[in-house]
Amino acid sequence: MDKYNIVLSFVVSLFLASLISLVCDATKSGDESSKLHIVYMGSLPKEASYSPRSHHLSLLQHVMHGSDIENLLVRSYKRSFNGFVAVLNDQQREKLVRMRGVVSVFPSQEFHLQTTRSWEFLGLPHSFKRDQTIESSLVIGVIDTGIWPESESFNDKGIVYIYIYIYIYIYIYIFLLIIPIFYVLIFIHIFFK
Repeated sequence: MDKYNIVLSFVVSLFLASLISLVCDATKSGDESSKLHIVYMGSLPKEASYSPRSHHLSLLQHVMHGSDIENLLVRSYKRSFNGFVAVLNDQQREKLVRMRGVVSVFPSQEFHLQTTRSWEFLGLPHSFKRDQTIESSLVIGVIDTGIWPESESFNDKGIVYIYIYIYIYIYIYIFLLIIPIFYVLIFIHIFFK
């Protein structure tokens, strides 16, 4: 009877591990047919009559068919460089890459902050109301004075949640990897003596 319980536990563990793997793969793949892409076109032309938005829309009209092009153009860059962000599929991206004046087209990526105390250190609230009319003419300058590990911005006092994440990852690692291996070893030991 103990042999059957061990085998049943092993089968259930394998089933759960494969189910978790399938769920992770399904959420990772998603619908990748149309994604945000950044189209970089180099520097802005010196002509006074140049309109970046209308030029970007005309490029999109050449690669897309339909009247919904203005909704697919997410942003036009018109201050520091020439480029735009649009929702494109792979075929449209390939057409844009081959067009004259387009330097590169790459998928937009989302980056997450790798800091814990910057907002408090700078004296800013964690959330604030944005005003795009003010932000559109805002220029940000950064003066890099180097990094000192003793700086107050690197202070990690009171940070407990990082340790909680470490314990969760260790628990998941033990549950998904080590326990099934342990069951396999027991299975081999019992049935192949």
